[in-house]
Amino acid sequence: MKNWNALFLSICIICCFDDPAAADESVRFHAIYLDLDGTAIGAHETIRPATIEALDRYRDCGGRVGIATGRSLQQMRHFISDLKPDLPLVLYNGAVVYSPDGQTLLGASYLPSDLVATLFSRIGKIEDVDGVLAQGLDFSLVDRSSPRLDANLKKWNVPTEPPVQVVPKEMEKKIIKLMLIVRPKQAGRIRDLLAPMVGDGGRVLATSSLTVEIVATGVSKAVPILKILRDEGISARDTLTFGDSDNDVEMLSGVGAGFAMGNCRKSACEAAIARIGNNRTDAISDVIKKIAIHPECKK
Repeated sequence: MKNWNALFLSICIICCFDDPAAADESVRFHAIYLDLDGTAIGAHETIRPATIEALDRYRDCGGRVGIATGRSLQQMRHFISDLKPDLPLVLYNGAVVYSPDGQTLLGASYLPSDLVATLFSRIGKIEDVDGVLAQGLDFSLVDRSSPRLDANLKKWNVPTEPPVQVVPKEMEKKIIKLMLIVRPKQAGRIRDLLAPMVGDGGRVLATSSLTVEIVATGVSKAVPILKILRDEGISARDTLTFGDSDNDVEMLSGVGAGFAMGNCRKSACEAAIARIGNNRTDAISDVIKKIAIHPECKK
């Protein structure tokens, strides 16, 4: 990363050293929220060991850790034991919040039922869309089956019911997110194509090179994170965030110091205070050790 030492010094001056109490604390920032896909998750759908070690040390020094992801609880539950969050889980791009252990639902925002009914069958016909998922809290409906689609759903740990052509009437009000699985490098084009169709009823996000997601209007990761921080008595300025895509923009720009991964989409790169190494490096660990943990903490 360019000018790392200058950036490090400026962050500390702005966020830490102007507070006389900060020099006596073991952490310079009191909370970290990090995205999973394209961020904390590296190769082979695993969290890098250096990230786990840095977060363990950060917590030992008094910091708090949260996860903010587009995934459902079922899709990300197996990462809880690695990341050991002690702040509420922000899921479905901010539409759902669970307790840190994933046992208690704290809040959920659902898509308008008429939007779900209108879009589910229509958007699957768009060129370069491999499939469409309608996700609720504890279920996922898919519009088709194919080797490419099935392989991606298995990789992302998304169990589904048999394919359906329309969302059953009794489930329309239970849909939190629509997710399109698209051909490589088509996410931005399809996001822009969908926006007029969705209108004011929801938000359309390119969340990776293979996925475009639709959530309710007003939903973002930043909204629940800021509420959580207030409830926990933690200042937003005392928080580090890490992300890489459209669904991380508000979190990176509106919650403390935001760091975009080297593999970030343009929107996330521009929203962050700095761009670091990609998700296949130990960049997150490096930032935590250099910026978040006070040198005096020997734990």
